[in-house]
Amino acid sequence: MAGVQPSETGDGPVSHAYLSRMRDAVGEATLQRYAQGYLDLLPVRLARIGRAISADEAAEAEHVIVDLQISSKMLGASRLAEKLAALESSLHAGLRPSAGQLAGIRAEAELVAATVRGLTRS
Repeated sequence: MAGVQPSETGDGPVSHAYLSRMRDAVGEATLQRYAQGYLDLLPVRLARIGRAISADEAAEAEHVIVDLQISSKMLGASRLAEKLAALESSLHAGLRPSAGQLAGIRAEAELVAATVRGLTRS
């Protein structure tokens, strides 16, 4: 799919317009499979990020952050992707993220998960 258009990002956790466009491009069944895979991996990825940061394994944290950032963008979750990009930049610069920054990412991820569940139901 082409990049996210500014008019498709919206202010919500997930762009309804972007998901609709994705549904049109790949079909309902593919979107459902991708969304379910995203939802299944989301808590695992968040836990891996937290463990890597706690263990001062910045390279591992950055790897998982980038994976989650890309998959979030592919579902139109631009706010979460932006928060993840900021976290990755901080780690890359050698800065330890604050508890508030990590909590903000977890909270946004929960909003994304709830929205994706609601938007992808048949």
